[in-house]
Amino acid sequence: PSLSVSPWNSDSQSGKSSKEALIYLEIGLHSDDAALNQIKLAIQSVLQDIGHVVEDYRSILLKLEQASDNVGQFRGEAKESISFLHWLQESHFTFLGYREYDFEQAKGTQQAGLKEQVDKRLGIFKKLETVDNFLPVDDFSEGMKSYHDGADVLCFSKSATRSNVHRAVYPDYIAIKKYDDRGKPCGEVRFLGLFTYSVFTMSPMQIPLLREKISAILQRSGLDPHGFEGKNLIRVTENFPKDELFQSDEDTLYKNICSIAAINERHVVRLIMRSDPFGSFVNCMVYVPRDLYTTRI
Repeated sequence: PSLSVSPWNSDSQSGKSSKEALIYLEIGLHSDDAALNQIKLAIQSVLQDIGHVVEDYRSILLKLEQASDNVGQFRGEAKESISFLHWLQESHFTFLGYREYDFEQAKGTQQAGLKEQVDKRLGIFKKLETVDNFLPVDDFSEGMKSYHDGADVLCFSKSATRSNVHRAVYPDYIAIKKYDDRGKPCGEVRFLGLFTYSVFTMSPMQIPLLREKISAILQRSGLDPHGFEGKNLIRVTENFPKDELFQSDEDTLYKNICSIAAINERHVVRLIMRSDPFGSFVNCMVYVPRDLYTTRI
């Protein structure tokens, strides 16, 4: 079959040009009708997700601007977080979906928790079944408890399922606290998406929030940045996986970066594991001299 995917509407009468991505698929070695039907349904599901993402992309960007304004109004001191939200819009993140949650009490009880505003779903979350989604505080994961009890405005985590749009990897969640008129946290918004390829080749010192983390680690080490050991530590931070830089807390990051820097140029292999506080993964980093590989299990 041949498929034509066009996120932009063509309008030959108005003289506007249109862009189309022509996809041609040739499927062989499958004579079983059930298998072919599964392939057809899978393709239709992917195209539906792409349609939702393209259709809601600008709406998701508007939600990000609103979240940034909300943080700026009530947490103006969180300048790095605000800079990071602006940085995201500069072709550094491909937005796939949006969800919004409010702190509420469960009906008929005194139990507080996060309730999703189902009607505000955007992007690929539109395909989810509409349900009364309520998560009691008592059921929060370690990561959620730490986030909502702490002062951090932003939180980073990974989706437990791979993306079928853009790249077949585990997408990133970026959660942002919401503040009411009194400046108190009243919920959160979550953006699902993928950091663009350019981010993975950038120095962390060019990325808001990460540059703050790296500066704190260098200062905490007490090393001279112009000395051999200081330069070695900087080299490790420059090559450290971006996912780990975003998701690790400062203490864990300091411990792991210093552990690798201590290897120096010795020919040893080291495994560093970090349990995901949100309960989705155990992150494994395998250090081979001059290389660092990351996987999730």
